[in-house]
Amino acid sequence: MDLNDYFASSTFSLVLSWLLVTPTVIPLLVGAAGSLFVKFDGLPRLFSIWVALCLIFSGPFLYTLLQITVGLSYPVQSIWSLLSTLLLSFYIPIVFGLLFAVGLGLPLLVVLVIAGGSRPFRTWRLTTAAIAAPLVIFLSSHVYFLVLPYFAYSTHWLKAADLIAATNGPSEYFYEYVLEPILPLAEREIGGTSGRITLTSKERLRMHVCHTYLSKEKFRFYLRKAYPNRTIVESD
Repeated sequence: MDLNDYFASSTFSLVLSWLLVTPTVIPLLVGAAGSLFVKFDGLPRLFSIWVALCLIFSGPFLYTLLQITVGLSYPVQSIWSLLSTLLLSFYIPIVFGLLFAVGLGLPLLVVLVIAGGSRPFRTWRLTTAAIAAPLVIFLSSHVYFLVLPYFAYSTHWLKAADLIAATNGPSEYFYEYVLEPILPLAEREIGGTSGRITLTSKERLRMHVCHTYLSKEKFRFYLRKAYPNRTIVESD
């Protein structure tokens, strides 16, 4: 536990976070890797591999795993976060399930429609679908992140300290070593009245989480607590 970090998690919370995240996220990652070797519904293996790669690296699949990691870490940060999770459980699966459908389900459906449903598959339709897949998935990913802030209004009422603390432990490592090399979420530097501040990977993750899932007032609260000796120049 970092005593200089206002948003540090207790050792107990970190242990519980790892115990919750590990048996959930690792099987999903393994399943995603395994999908590269599965032949789906009679589709040619190369086509299936290509579409799976597009979904994993061009779509919001890995970002969804980050959401799951933060979400699983959140309830164990405090008594309040545990109690608030009971309320979240009533609507968050629906809200972010719809977002997941927009980012992953819809583009996959479009690609499969282009490929056609006839057996055997026609070569020209498979070729067209393979060419269209990265574009369709890229566009759906763009729409996903465009509408994400609107879906995230549903979490603005959460306590900033608890949600930011959920970025510690497994969330921090998942972002730094899995997601950020593919999809960086925040600038590496921010402006301060006394000069530029270079952010660590953990700080970049926290910046994204605060800016996306918390209100502007709570985002300013984070800046004051995270950088007590610096005045941050906020950008629109």
